[in-house]
Amino acid sequence: MLTNCTERFLRILTLTLALSLTAGPTFGCGLFVRDDDNGNGNNGDNGDNGDNGDNGDNGDNGENGDDLTLYDIRDPARRAHLDTLSGLTVEGVIVTAVRTYSHEGSDRYDIFVQEPGGGAYSAIMLWSSGVPADPGDILTVTGDYDSYFDMDQLRAVTFQTTGTAPVPEPELFQDPSELATGGSASYSHQSVLVQVTDVSVTEERFLGSDDRWHGDFQVDGGLVVGPLFRHDYRDPRDGDQFTSLTGVLNYSFDNSRLQPRKNEDMVFIDGTIPGEPGEPSDSTIADVRMNRPSSPVTVEGIVTARRSRGPRYDLWIQSENAGPWDGIMVHNADTDAEPGDHIEITASYDEYWGLDQLTSVTAVTVISSGDVPEPMPVDPATIATGSDDALAYQSLLIRVTDVTVTEFPVQDDDAIWEGDFRVSDGLVIGTYFWHDYDAPTVGDEFQSITGVLRYAFDQYRLEPRFNDDIVFADGTSPGNGTEPVEPTDATIAQVRTEQPSDPVTVEGIITARRTRGARYDLWIQSADPGPWDGIMVHNADTNAEPGDHIEVTGSYDEHWGQAQLTSVASVTVISSGEVPNPLLVDSSTIATGSDDAFSHQSLLLRVEDVSVTEFPVQNDDANWDGDFKVTGGLIIGTRFDHDYDGPSVDDQFQSITGVLRYAFDQYRLEPRSNADIVFADGTSPSGE
Repeated sequence: MLTNCTERFLRILTLTLALSLTAGPTFGCGLFVRDDDNGNGNNGDNGDNGDNGDNGDNGDNGENGDDLTLYDIRDPARRAHLDTLSGLTVEGVIVTAVRTYSHEGSDRYDIFVQEPGGGAYSAIMLWSSGVPADPGDILTVTGDYDSYFDMDQLRAVTFQTTGTAPVPEPELFQDPSELATGGSASYSHQSVLVQVTDVSVTEERFLGSDDRWHGDFQVDGGLVVGPLFRHDYRDPRDGDQFTSLTGVLNYSFDNSRLQPRKNEDMVFIDGTIPGEPGEPSDSTIADVRMNRPSSPVTVEGIVTARRSRGPRYDLWIQSENAGPWDGIMVHNADTDAEPGDHIEITASYDEYWGLDQLTSVTAVTVISSGDVPEPMPVDPATIATGSDDALAYQSLLIRVTDVTVTEFPVQDDDAIWEGDFRVSDGLVIGTYFWHDYDAPTVGDEFQSITGVLRYAFDQYRLEPRFNDDIVFADGTSPGNGTEPVEPTDATIAQVRTEQPSDPVTVEGIITARRTRGARYDLWIQSADPGPWDGIMVHNADTNAEPGDHIEVTGSYDEHWGQAQLTSVASVTVISSGEVPNPLLVDSSTIATGSDDAFSHQSLLLRVEDVSVTEFPVQNDDANWDGDFKVTGGLIIGTRFDHDYDGPSVDDQFQSITGVLRYAFDQYRLEPRSNADIVFADGTSPSGE
């Protein structure tokens, strides 16, 4: 921080000139000093601050005319006097932090901006912009104010970059409890760049409201420090000490969180920062897992399994003559090492939501190649969720014998793990790797099931690596030992209503597709569709496109209420043409709770003359941010890419088109592109 009043004055004066404020205020000495009574960062009288009054009511803002500031938007007392909370424009705010993330295949940006004067109510987050910005950019911003789960933000933002300036110095808080949840400054300083000093970790695994660990930890004063931005302090330890922690303050999942923007925002008591290179320590896998030595570490192990992550791999390794604690997962390694290779690896230890792993891999050396070790025989109860011993067996290659399917499907909060089933003694068998046992039946018996033990979504799962890891009671494995079954020819409606024996072959025209890496989910329907004539094709290995008339062979499945064809054996393009016109329906007919919604699943539908009635839609699925509800109770989703990401209640539409999808206990009409959304004036979202 700046250390004297003159220096501060000169710095702000320089910034004021850069902003070209023709009637800008002058600044007193209290600019970056926290106001103890939680006022406007001592921006209350702000020296004399020209004619800016006491900056408390900001009625005509002194000599600044009617210029709107973030103080006006964020301070509840001032906000109450605004005529509207839509289309608000502020000028001369400075970007302090930018969070980049991917949404439906496109880069999105949460941008934190702050008034140059700092203090209470001086900052806000610009939510989900499709346009990037850089820290230090000076912006003119237009957007709609919203308090999303108590986090103030501007949505539907547009902005212009008018210059650059130094990022404001963080505001120093001697007492971190003032920023902590419920603290005196926790609301007024949302999105403000702040700093706390001389603090220690008091809780190394601060659990979220879902009772999971997301990387948060807690320091003195009850202040939670979060991982919203990318930094390398990923293994907090009780007692770790910091000279300073800097970041923007945000609010999410019922807690205020200080969010460091980068490694340099976290300064340890010895003056170092996370991610600075150090000499790796030689360790065994068991030593790493039980003692968590300082990173980086170098260990040796034999690869027992690997799974592609594009050009990189996740590896599972274990020590020779492995016992408990001797296995670990290696995350996202740039290597061609294969199962059976004896490797040396240098990386950092991390515990990711309960799964021990080596990450930030800097080196993988293949020492020798050979056979994969024999799996360790273990009783299924020993490694099932809830067992005190399961943690010790994580990532080891394990075999259980003489087990029977007791439950299918396994119900949990993770829709991705379709195909999971439970066997004797409560052990869950997963589908993280590729195998063809995708239709378990309660009572199916196995000589043995082999796999690596993995923890995800609050469950331990034994993950078979391929078909041969699953051995039925008769000695066969999936994909062998049985005569192939001739598929049944059927219409989509017959499959949906009569559910003939698998496999089935149907014809349909593709109306939508969505990438799943190298494969696709397809939505198909009959040429002249009515109710029951649409179905989703899950994870198909094909380049078929919307408009193509295809023949599909697969198995029918109703996955958590969504009718689909899965285990797709073949897709043949019969001809190519146009996507059929959507079927016009009343929005209430396909809304959640309607008796007719199920029969309209996966059809291409259109609703007309509807308005936004609710945003955001509250449900138990955090991924569907952007969902909104329209007339008739119909939810409009964001499964595909479109740029209507800032809905406002009463927005009106000529029409909305999409495929009808069921997920997380809700029906959603899913527009495929901007063109599927037509506003009342005949325009569509532009993405600009």
